Amino acid sequence: MARTDKLKGCYRRVLGFLLIFGMLILAAGIFLYMRLGGVEGARYWMAGRAVDKVEEHLLKHRPDGVSEAEVRFQFESVRDANADRRANLVRLYRALKAYQQKFQSTKPSTGETIEFLGNLESAIAPTEKD
Repeated sequence: MARTDKLKGCYRRVLGFLLIFGMLILAAGIFLYMRLGGVEGARYWMAGRAVDKVEEHLLKHRPDGVSEAEVRFQFESVRDANADRRANLVRLYRALKAYQQKFQSTKPSTGETIEFLGNLESAIAPTEKD
């Protein structure tokens, strides 16, 4: 009988530990979610990560006709618009998805790269001037 009592006590301690650990993970998740700005902030955050990955890929597979500075400038503009929440996420995701589908294993031509950078630019909403 004493052995089963010890096992029951062990299970209670493990269950208690898992419950406290789960609550800490949940609290950290809620904190991060609120820091991102809720659902809308999470969408812009995920878009930012996608922009970073596509930029990394394009820089590795950039054609000679497009300068690295031009690519970096365009992606920086998109990142700034995304941070200010001026990016049209639907257009941005369409442009990124089209690039990823088309150039996953091939190198884009100069014209295709310029077209893609133009699509990125069209995803940025114009700023209002005072």
